[in-house]
Amino acid sequence: FFSNLVCAMSCGPGSLPHMMDHAAAVAGHGDDPGLSSKPHPVQHTTPARHADPHSQPSAAHAKGKTGQRRGSHNRPAKPRPLYKRKNANDDMARYRAGYPGVKDDPQATLNVQFYSNKIPSVPKGDYIDNIHKTWYRRYDVLEANHTYIQWLFPIREPGLNAKAQKLMLHEAEAIAGDPTMSARFLRSYEMMLDFYGMQLLDRATGVVGRNPSNWKQQYSNLIAHPHNNLRITRILKCLGEMGLEHFKKPFLMHVLQEVFVTQELEALESSATNYFMGTLCRDADAQEVEQFVAEMAVAPARLKPSTGPSQGRAQAGTSRER
Repeated sequence: FFSNLVCAMSCGPGSLPHMMDHAAAVAGHGDDPGLSSKPHPVQHTTPARHADPHSQPSAAHAKGKTGQRRGSHNRPAKPRPLYKRKNANDDMARYRAGYPGVKDDPQATLNVQFYSNKIPSVPKGDYIDNIHKTWYRRYDVLEANHTYIQWLFPIREPGLNAKAQKLMLHEAEAIAGDPTMSARFLRSYEMMLDFYGMQLLDRATGVVGRNPSNWKQQYSNLIAHPHNNLRITRILKCLGEMGLEHFKKPFLMHVLQEVFVTQELEALESSATNYFMGTLCRDADAQEVEQFVAEMAVAPARLKPSTGPSQGRAQAGTSRER
């Protein structure tokens, strides 16, 4: 714990409360605290416009210089009542509001260059095409390397890899609008789903299910290494920036089924309800997911006893993936 605490304190103001929140969940509740052979076209959807400041349209439809997404009306996002931890509320509200006040730098292009296969991720990385070819199902590499995730899933806030650049709105538009780059991004998502014991069942709707070949092994790894929850939060935020907001709810519904119904991922309950759900930018999606969680919370009993990889308490993770 103390080594993780020192790491978080050295990584910037946003890392410590996030890690401490996950650590508190472990101590108090037993919860933890972010490929196909050829590319297919990615189908993007534009989130519905709402007056509600929770709404966050795709980055492909965002204003470039002000940092405000259309539909936010420059009003601060209100925290949703379900989330129990203030730092989770604040972080997700800022994300859903489109990072008010954050300006776009038209000269910053590292993420486009990376997804164009022109530069490698650094440090200890590679070109995106090589990552997809040689890192797929290299679970030891995907687990131990803490510097690739900021390149594969860039977001509009600084991470803990000083050599990776935070995402710019013009970069999100370029990646989402280019068939080759958007196909590479989707393969990155599929690679990480496989790492988590899951698979993308429908490239149009984003439906996710268990990967029958590895889910038991990789669910156990996910529970044993909770820093992956920070990676998942990053991935979900990035999906929204890349025009794939509609992919978030199917992922969440799969995870929540495994948390509350099968209990195979019961250890992820705190992260799923306090962080993953907070990335939902469409009110209809958030309401549907929150209704499911509310029903599970008042259910008289879970459908099966806690068995398999969810047994035991998850260990607090580091914040190196932020």
